[in-house]
Amino acid sequence: MAAQNEAVVAQDKDALEAIEAAFASGTKLPQEISMSSDLGAIRARLRIIQMIRNDAAPPST
Repeated sequence: MAAQNEAVVAQDKDALEAIEAAFASGTKLPQEISMSSDLGAIRARLRIIQMIRNDAAPPST
């Protein structure tokens, strides 16, 4: 089972690196397809995106 987990993590890492490279180059990526089993990860990602946007926003006076 540990070997299977390592293989999945390695695939995820490869996919994330490819996505990061595409973003860095300005490549437009296709719309994401999400499954209901991904809901927790999607919510976490949206929360992180919102936190990043809040940090990047100019301070309100």
